[in-house]
Amino acid sequence: MHPQLIRAILRAYDSSAHTAVIEPEAGPAASIAGMAVLSSCRPEELLPGRQVTVLAWPDGGGVVLGPSALPRASRLLIDSGFVQPSADVTLSDSYQDVITLSLSSVPSGARLAISAVLDIECTAWSANQYAWARLMVDGAEKSLMVERVTAAWLLIHLPYSWMGALASGSRSAKLQVRKEGAQNTVLAKTRSCLAWQLYA
Repeated sequence: MHPQLIRAILRAYDSSAHTAVIEPEAGPAASIAGMAVLSSCRPEELLPGRQVTVLAWPDGGGVVLGPSALPRASRLLIDSGFVQPSADVTLSDSYQDVITLSLSSVPSGARLAISAVLDIECTAWSANQYAWARLMVDGAEKSLMVERVTAAWLLIHLPYSWMGALASGSRSAKLQVRKEGAQNTVLAKTRSCLAWQLYA
């Protein structure tokens, strides 16, 4: 027999042991505890109720590979959209706001899922350097990605950058970018995009 890819519902996650309790979607409704989680999975993605993909061993056990979908339909999608910069932004060695998302009248306990793609253009390349992109939610850093600028174009992907519960009221999220060092002329292009979904 060979290992099998299955879908399951994440019932609990232990961040200290990096293990999960799952309930396979097919077959009898029985939970499996102590399931190892792939080391590259971030804790903020492992929320109870999410559908996950599991590589199951034929003799029992297996490993949780990560979320296979956004939150299940039991969470009501109340709003979604995407935001792009209104103009190209010339980067400096300090963080600058490239995209800003403002949400009003957020209900208590709502969950916000965000992903982002940053489109970088290097118009005067002279030496390799790094571009830093980070996602800020209500003034706190939630995700950080660093990529080396080695050519004229660079895409920085922040897939499922962050998902978490929000307090009620007005909330904000920002995609901020900077370069490291004085070399090169680097632009964050208007093709960059921040996509979001808000669940009740």
